[in-house]
Amino acid sequence: MIPRPLSALLLLAATAQPLLAQTLELRTGEVVIGRVLEVDDDTIRVEVTFPRVSDRSIPRSDIEPRSVYALLSARIDQADAKAHLALAATCRKLGLFALAIAEAREAGRRDPSYASSVDKMISELRGEIAAQVLRQAENDLTDDRIGSARVAAHVVLRDYEDTPSATGAKKLMEKIADRVGPAPREATAKEMLPAIRDMEKH
Repeated sequence: MIPRPLSALLLLAATAQPLLAQTLELRTGEVVIGRVLEVDDDTIRVEVTFPRVSDRSIPRSDIEPRSVYALLSARIDQADAKAHLALAATCRKLGLFALAIAEAREAGRRDPSYASSVDKMISELRGEIAAQVLRQAENDLTDDRIGSARVAAHVVLRDYEDTPSATGAKKLMEKIADRVGPAPREATAKEMLPAIRDMEKH
């Protein structure tokens, strides 16, 4: 089953029962408190109730994606599997991959007939997460943040070993090992004795 287009979901959100108050966080750090009047693909119109009462249209690009998710999540019918699947698609567009997976799983839990769509979406989302983590690891290695690069590559191998990025993570770990060299080890007493005697001679 194909999720509803983003515009359809946003229009559904706009026509749902309005909330008494909604908090939207902007990318600038500003917080807008008010009642959401209208939502479309480009803007969200808010009746601002604090600090002054006004009617304000805010470009969606100015709003933190998590605020958009909170708005839509609060307005959908939580018992509607199709609405959860559509919200998962919206989260994916917003780059909120973990929330997209959670919404897709909720859709599958509420309606098992969505199982194949949910599994496909989750597989693709896991691949996108792994690719992002791998890109960060590669950037960290380029910037000589070797410890961070190692941790990120390890996360891909540990949690996303079934994705295409796992191959890239293995290669990256090899590059890290080549750059760092062999791990130091503690010498045995037998190995240290000749070195001590040599030092004593000098």
